[in-house]
Amino acid sequence: MSRISRAGRRRAVGLSALAVALVGVLAALAGVGPTSAAWTDPAYVTATASTGTWQGPLTCTVRNASGSLDASKPCTVTSVSAQFWGSPGSGQGSLTADFSAPGIAVNQYVAFDLTVPSASKPAWWDWSTSSVTSVNNNATITSACDALPQITGREGSNLGATPNVYITLSDRRAAGRLCS
Repeated sequence: MSRISRAGRRRAVGLSALAVALVGVLAALAGVGPTSAAWTDPAYVTATASTGTWQGPLTCTVRNASGSLDASKPCTVTSVSAQFWGSPGSGQGSLTADFSAPGIAVNQYVAFDLTVPSASKPAWWDWSTSSVTSVNNNATITSACDALPQITGREGSNLGATPNVYITLSDRRAAGRLCS
């Protein structure tokens, strides 16, 4: 009969315990399925308008302080882009439009009619619950929230021949919205 030292017995018991623990861990892992995140990563979508890809109106006009049209002053929408981010219930977006209005006078303003392209928004974005939340350049939104994705409004006066508008959007209608 061979003699095992006390240290050897401790090592053998320790290795046996480690082997049993390892078998238990492997058995537990065999029953674990795939995991999924408890959050939703935000989506970022951008679209830039170009000829033939933008749906709906993209127009602007030069108006006098009284609101009457000045047909002698041309106005062109020179670029438009839309972006969306976030997730349902906390989604946000923006629409940027640049205009060219050569010859516009300091007491005149640019009125605009823009439509956000459906292709630029995430699938979860719902226009029926969305709103306009802010706008730059002392602009005013004149369209109703129910008209979205179409947005009409007017810039402030005295912005020069190349004004722009930056409009922020929310996927929900909360207090403080700029569309009615």
